[in-house]
Amino acid sequence: NNIRFIRTFRVMRLVKTIRIITNNENLYLLGRTLFSSIFALSNLLIVCLIFMILFSLIGVNFFKESLYYICINNIGASKEECLKNNGKWIYNDSNFSNILVGLKVIFELMVAENWNYIMRMGSLTKKSKNYEFYFVVVELLLHMLFLNLIIAIIMQNYDKLKYQRHFIKELTEPER
Repeated sequence: NNIRFIRTFRVMRLVKTIRIITNNENLYLLGRTLFSSIFALSNLLIVCLIFMILFSLIGVNFFKESLYYICINNIGASKEECLKNNGKWIYNDSNFSNILVGLKVIFELMVAENWNYIMRMGSLTKKSKNYEFYFVVVELLLHMLFLNLIIAIIMQNYDKLKYQRHFIKELTEPER
């Protein structure tokens, strides 16, 4: 009996949310914008995924062996040298061991999640100059360009729907 009451309460909350969205013109317009942007965003996301796979493959080719374990105190040192000099030999989970792990690292860089840790661990390797160049290119191309394109597509659809809605309101009844 109590479970039915809780389910009824959840349904009522959902109905209230839908009613708020349909009564508020701006929320309704926002929902329609997101729904109408799905097709254009799907094309852009496919292109973005291709670039992510490409950068993941480049990362696997260049940094496969160099990012597994890193010595914190002695850059580029082997495990024996690191432990002999009282360094910390740590496992780096943001590595390019295979394409899927590389895609995870690229996605983290793209959404700027934990990017400073990934950049720091990459700069501690023997190939740090290559990694810094790679990191800058990934940040500029994937983070800046693609995320701004996603926002631009959503904003363009929002403006188009807002204009259409405003234009229809100005028409008289016989013109509609």
